[in-house]
Formats: sequence, C-alpha cells, structure tokens
Amino acid sequence: MKEDSSTNRSKGPSSPTRDKDAQKESRNRPKAVFFWTNADVMKWLRRQCQEYHSLYSHLFLEHDITGRSLVRIRDTTLESMGISNKEHRDDLCRKILKLKLKSDILEMKDLERKELQACCKSTVSLSSFDRNLSSRFMTIRKHCVVC
Repeated sequence: MKEDSSTNRSKGPSSPTRDKDAQKESRNRPKAVFFWTNADVMKWLRRQCQEYHSLYSHLFLEHDITGRSLVRIRDTTLESMGISNKEHRDDLCRKILKLKLKSDILEMKDLERKELQACCKSTVSLSSFDRNLSSRFMTIRKHCVVC
C-alpha cells in the first residue's frame, strides 16, 4: 500500500518534532478504509474473512469493490453480487460492520486529537499574549511609580 506523499506535507516551515510526529503517525495508522483500493479490500478479505476468500474473492474482483463501496455493502448487495448463502452474507455483513466501526472510531479519535491540538495552540497563544500584556503593565507601572 503506497501512501500519497501530498498527504504528509505540512504547510509552513517544518520542524524535526513535527516531521517525527507525522512519520510516527503514518507508521501507526493504517490507510483509511474509505481510501482502500480493490487490492486493499482483497487483502482484508484474505486476512479477516479467510473462510470466504476462496469462495467469493472473484466476486469482489469482478465488482471492483473498493473501500468506499465495501463500507456501503448490505445483505442485498452481497446477494446481488452472487453470494446466495444467507449465513455467509450475515457473517460478511457482520465483519464489514466491525471494520466500519473501527474506522469510525479512529476517525473520531483523530478529530478529538485535532480539536485538542487546536485548543492547546490557542492556549499557548493566550499565555504568550498574557505574558506580553503583563510585561507591558509592569513597564507602565514602573513608569508611573517613577513619575
């Protein structure tokens, strides 16, 4: 799985810490399911649905199922693809739902992390503003005491 190098570019000057954080995050985070190719879906099917891979992988290839379409699959979709066994469809739907939930949880954590970082940046800005204001106040106060 190749990652798009444009997603790892940062705006503005880069710092060694930011670059290390981006590298660490890219190593720890798998590609979002929504961006999976058909090959990624086939790898997931082989790893997570071993018992169905040999039976249905050709159907996932024929229908060019990508990550975007995988998370939208329902029982009727699987049936129209040619999976006639109800138990197999139910199990596949359950595994797809599990994948979708994991993906949603990761996305929520990323959003929370971004919100926290934005909050921390504004706090840092405010504290530097407070220090600046405080030093100005002290200068004015000293000046008034001298007068």
